[in-house]
Formats: sequence, structure tokens, C-alpha cells
Amino acid sequence: MTREEFSKLAEEMMRKEIDILDTKGREYARDEYGNDVLANFKRKEKTFNVDILKVWGIDFEKHIDAILNYVRTGKVLSESIASRFMDARNYLLLGMALIQEHVKEVALEASVHEPLSKGCLTTGHLVNANLRLGQTPEYEIYKDSIGRTRKRKIRELYT
Repeated sequence: MTREEFSKLAEEMMRKEIDILDTKGREYARDEYGNDVLANFKRKEKTFNVDILKVWGIDFEKHIDAILNYVRTGKVLSESIASRFMDARNYLLLGMALIQEHVKEVALEASVHEPLSKGCLTTGHLVNANLRLGQTPEYEIYKDSIGRTRKRKIRELYT
């Protein structure tokens, strides 16, 4: 595939991905969540009492499973393989949106005002995409014994 062909494919997929996000987003954003593009995850988190990133991971995995099934068998069972790739890419974006929203909420709760580039861990999840491979996050956000959000330096965990 030439660079020009690849660029055309990328542009076409991104255009379709945005259309899919818009259409499916309106279907999923309902009830008390109004225009929230993350409403579907929040509703499932509340309904099933499961961490919102786990909800996202379960939904994301079904798209990866479909892609891997195509890799193994060369067949699709329902949606086209292009549609599965577009959904997977959209779910990556939605996952990043969930993490960014979570970081904002934690920062407000804990009065944490460091830029994201500092690096934090929260509820077992790395919440900073700006960390380089092998770089250690500086902070962990956690809940104390009475449910208050707290922040501590990672090195304090090991001293």
C-alpha cells in the first residue's frame, strides 16, 4: 500500500469513526446523563456496581475478540471487519476520555493541581498517557479507611 493509499484509508476511517461516535453516542447518552458521551459506561457502573474502567474494558474486549476471531478464521459473523476496527479505535478514545474525566474528578476531590505530566496511579490504573516507557509515576491516588480521597508519593509506599 502506498503512502497516498494509506492516507486516504486513514482519512476515510476517521471520518466514519466520527460519524459512528456521533450516532451511537446519541443513542447511548440518555436518561439523567443528558448529553454525556460517557453515559453508557456510567449507567453500567451504577447498575452493576463495577469500576467504570472495567465496564469499558469488557465492552472494548468484545471488539478486540471479534478482530482476533477474524485473524484466526478469516471470517466475520455480524459486522464488517472494518466496522470492528473503527469501533475498537473509538473505544480507545472513549477509554482515554474516561481516564481524563476520572483524573479531573480525583484532582478536584484531593485538591491535586499538578499537571498530568507528573504521573499518577489511581485505583490501580495508570492515569497518565504522558509517561514514557519505564518511567515510574510519582503519585498514587487512593481512598483511606473512611473513604476520603488521598494522594501520596509512590516512594512513600516503599519506605
